[in-house]
Amino acid sequence: MFAFRNCKAVSVMLLWTAVGLTAQDASRLGQADARLNQIYQERVAQLRNDSSAVSALRDQERGWIKERDAKCNKDVSCLAQATTARVDELQQQIAQNGSQTNAGSPKTSSPIPRQLWGKWTIGKVLPTQNVSCWDQKQANALVGTTLKYRADSFAWNGKTISNSGSTTSTVQRKDFAADNSGSAGSVDFHQLGINSTTVQQIEIQHPDASVYDKSAECCAAVPGETVMLTGQNSLVFGVCGVYYRASRTAQGKS
Repeated sequence: MFAFRNCKAVSVMLLWTAVGLTAQDASRLGQADARLNQIYQERVAQLRNDSSAVSALRDQERGWIKERDAKCNKDVSCLAQATTARVDELQQQIAQNGSQTNAGSPKTSSPIPRQLWGKWTIGKVLPTQNVSCWDQKQANALVGTTLKYRADSFAWNGKTISNSGSTTSTVQRKDFAADNSGSAGSVDFHQLGINSTTVQQIEIQHPDASVYDKSAECCAAVPGETVMLTGQNSLVFGVCGVYYRASRTAQGKS
């Protein structure tokens, strides 16, 4: 799972070694986990108005991760197959819930929150111990690029993507650690340099978008589509198992 043991400055390229995987296996598992995270976040956004349903989904996901890891251990084929099956299950839930929603009132999109508007520069890769389908060069390629947000869209590296609806939620330290642990490694607030017990998370739903060159296409997530605000002018986000800190460089307008 996406959404974030030893906190040494470990190279992203060495993360698969830390959990006993080859580069090829890490790439395969990273792609499967990235797709699962994307679908999981879509399901969370779909349930955002029902806190009990979101809580139940979180508990279900934690239980599934424990069951998958106990069954598969470090068997990459087993892990990838189980992850793909979970993606299919969540997609069915999304489709079923979507058909029920479409039968009711028209859906309205929530604008991107004002506190995110403006230009942000991606400053550094954060050292974590988890699997990514990117290598060091691909991970570092984001450093120095910019994110821009306005009410109806966001942009990364000059590529603008329309906002289909945003969700703002509070993420607890303990929940984040539990949601982002498994056989492929783990991420927590401490690794990300977050000292508070809670942070505000903003998730942006959007149409499918292709923003990478062919070498980085193992990743389906768009940089900046889900971020955690760690201060008025600082944020943390993850994309395909790599985590970054960004700083605001300009205020935004609607």
